[in-house]
Order: sequence, then structure tokens, then C-alpha cells
Amino acid sequence: MKLTALFGAVPLALAFTAAAQAGPVKVQGGTLTLPTTGIVITVADDPARDYMLGGSWSLSDSGSYDARDVVDELAVKGGALVRGNWILTGFFDAGNCDALIAALKVSNGWSAPHTLWGKQWQAGGGDYAFTNSIGTRPMVALCRTDKDGRGLLLQHFLIDRPAGMAKAAMLTELGQARILAAAAKGYAARSVQAPGQPGLGNVTNRGKNAAARTVRMELARIEFDLPDDGQFWIVTKPEAGKPDQSDRLDRLLPSMPDVSVEVARVPGTTCDKFFGMLKLPPIPGPWATQAAKPVVGVPAGWSVGPVTALETQLERMFCKPFGKDVLLAGYMAEKYSENAAPIAPLLNALAKARSY
Repeated sequence: MKLTALFGAVPLALAFTAAAQAGPVKVQGGTLTLPTTGIVITVADDPARDYMLGGSWSLSDSGSYDARDVVDELAVKGGALVRGNWILTGFFDAGNCDALIAALKVSNGWSAPHTLWGKQWQAGGGDYAFTNSIGTRPMVALCRTDKDGRGLLLQHFLIDRPAGMAKAAMLTELGQARILAAAAKGYAARSVQAPGQPGLGNVTNRGKNAAARTVRMELARIEFDLPDDGQFWIVTKPEAGKPDQSDRLDRLLPSMPDVSVEVARVPGTTCDKFFGMLKLPPIPGPWATQAAKPVVGVPAGWSVGPVTALETQLERMFCKPFGKDVLLAGYMAEKYSENAAPIAPLLNALAKARSY
């Protein structure tokens, strides 16, 4: 699935420990869920380091969204901050990795292709000026983009090193960044959190706009209040001049696995009649096993309809009466589509939708 929303802009020039001020979770090695990306990583315990895991996001007045996982590394002896890691994934506003690396706010910057952990990256680095007592420290970054346009940006901050570090030394340090190595591996394998799996870390809102807000579905002519459920949804507007579209919500927090919900309003019918009119093609063999799984986690009041196969995923249909009409919700998930738990709060909110 390719989200049409653009998000994950270049990180803001905020204090490095902005997320830490809200109280991230102290963790050791093991299996961890990165809270904003949803990537599940496995990292060995380091007897010399403690990890502080958190994340943050923000939504600007113009609708630009960005989020990042933050993993600080503290020395066990003394507790000093020695390394910092940011993990971001999305369809970045800056475009390709060359543009994204060039837009990083560093002095003495450089950029070059780099091979690491079995993948080709665009690397970049320089001196990053923090707005707090940390001052100016070396930062090195890696970026790569998948065929569908989704990008992964990894940033490594060398807090215990002075500014002016050489490029070769930065890349050497980056190669030893076990948190980022695990994140790159988890991303490549699409190891992502399952529905209901608790995320570790404290995710904070760095901005002033809330995830819970009133949105409108232009084609369905409804408005409703998005839930405050720890997720972040964005309305993807229909493309002008393209018929047979529906309204769409894309989940950005956590950003993986990809989850979207199409919303449509069908006048003058019932759910049973609408489902009975559908003539869908057979499910292709590779999707048959997953499509056959009964869907769970659907809120009361919603009827479960058929399953259809899209290019890269399944879409499961749900229906609810809406006056003399019906509301349809098409649940598309890159993984775990048989579990509707992630969209249950959204379906409950849609059930209270208002015409406009």
C-alpha cells in the first residue's frame, strides 16, 4: 500500500532530550517495540550502557506531520548521555534520500553513498547544534528508500565526542551502533508490532495540535471526532478528476504496519443488500490462507462483509446502518488484517458520524 500523505519531515531543531523530558522507559537488551515506527527490534544487552526508549510526534497548523523514535544510550557508570539514536520512517516531504540528507541541519556537512548491514544507503553527517546544554556534537545519518517510496532515516548522535569529527570516524562509529543496526534489520524484515502488542516507550506530542480532532469525509458528506487512542490518523483527500473513489484515512502513528480505512456512504440500501450485490473476483492463492481467517475485534453494530485482494494486501469490508443509508469501512492492513483491534476505536467513532 502506498500512502498518499507525505510525512516524516526533517527533524525539528529541538533539544535532543525533548522526548526524555516526558519520561521515556528505561530498558535493557531483548525484544523491544519502537513506539512511533512500530518496528520490533532485538538487541543484545550491553553491560556498559542503559537505554532510554521514547518517541514523539507533532502536527503543524499546515498539516505537516513528523514523528521519531528516540533511543538514548547512557553510561551505566555515572549515567552520562553518550549516544543518541533517532529512527524515522515514512513518505518524507523532502523527497529522495539525497534531498533528505542535504536538508539535515548540520554544519560542516558531507554526503556520500555507503554500504552497511547488507544494504545500500545515502550517508551524511556533520556538526549538529542542540538548543540545550549539549551544545554542538557530531551527527551521522543513513537513509534509504523502498520502491513504494517509503523511506527509512537513521540518525546517530555522538554526544561524548567534540564537534569536527572526521567523516571516516563517524562512519566507523555508525557501524557499531547496535540500536540502529537492529532497527535497519527489523525494518528490512518488516518485523512490526501486532495488534494489541504493547509498545514500550513514552510517546509525546511535541506540537499543539491533538490527534483527537474533528474531520470531514468529503465524498461521504459526514464528519466525526477522531478517537484519542494513542494512534494518529490523517485524512487523505480524494484526487481531483478521478471517479469511483472513496474517502480514506491513513494511520501514521505507529507508522508500521501500514493501515488504512476507506469510508463510503451508500444511499438507500441495507448492509445485507449491499453485500449481496457485490461480485468480487476470487482471492489469489497467496492470499487465500489469510483471507480465510475469521476477522476478530470488530465493534458491535458493524456487519462483517467479504474480503477482496488488492495488489499488496487484503481489504476487509464492514458495514453499519446510517439512517436510510449505510456506512462502509474498508480495512486495509499490510499485516494482521484478520484483527480489527487497531481500527475498533475508529469504527466506534465513525458510528457516531454526523451528516453535513
